[in-house]
Amino acid sequence: MLIRTERLGKTYATGWFNKTYVSAVNNVDLTIRQGETIGVLGESGSGKSTLGLMLAGLLKPSRGKIYYEDEPVGYPFKGKIRRDIQILFQHPEISFNPKLVLGKSLNEVYKLYDIPAEGNVVEEHIRNFGLYKEHLERYPHQLSGGELQRAALARILIIKPKVIVLDEPTSMLDYISQAQVIKLLNNVKQEENLAYFFITHNIKLAEIVSDRIIKIEGGEVIEERRVAMQ
Repeated sequence: MLIRTERLGKTYATGWFNKTYVSAVNNVDLTIRQGETIGVLGESGSGKSTLGLMLAGLLKPSRGKIYYEDEPVGYPFKGKIRRDIQILFQHPEISFNPKLVLGKSLNEVYKLYDIPAEGNVVEEHIRNFGLYKEHLERYPHQLSGGELQRAALARILIIKPKVIVLDEPTSMLDYISQAQVIKLLNNVKQEENLAYFFITHNIKLAEIVSDRIIKIEGGEVIEERRVAMQ
């Protein structure tokens, strides 16, 4: 088992003096296997993004446990697990420094993880995502939404993670860009044997991309089912 949670929960406190406590996620038990896509359905405010942030190590749970490869995980994520679990945001621009051209942002990852990047390595890598040398010389605001999302995915895959939390990755894109990103995600999953935690409010999309679907309401998993073969 790649990821397993036990009674995972997150509570937020609101108000300065008379604090009110709101449970965003409550007692979630789930599993994610290598190469599997879990579709996560829920309305806005249901807790699905909060759950994704906890799985990605960006938000500390209030209670419960997360296990990775059968070992309990501490916060913040460090070492191998920090590299193995990544997140692709709904707004890809937050993954990039607006003052750096794309090429420099990508090279930062190679340097950070001490990955060789001699010659045309970066250019060859982004070509797999429909991006080319001219894109490396552009700033984030000079890229379209679809280009930026593909660049964000390319940036993540430099370090070869095992799990990607996908937080509404196509909801801000036009239909053509949505189709391009979904096709790319499917291809990458097959080639790299990745696991996806695919957060969405789109039932049809969840049916297309997922092996299993969970539905969250009020911070709790109210339904779980396997998707029939397409």
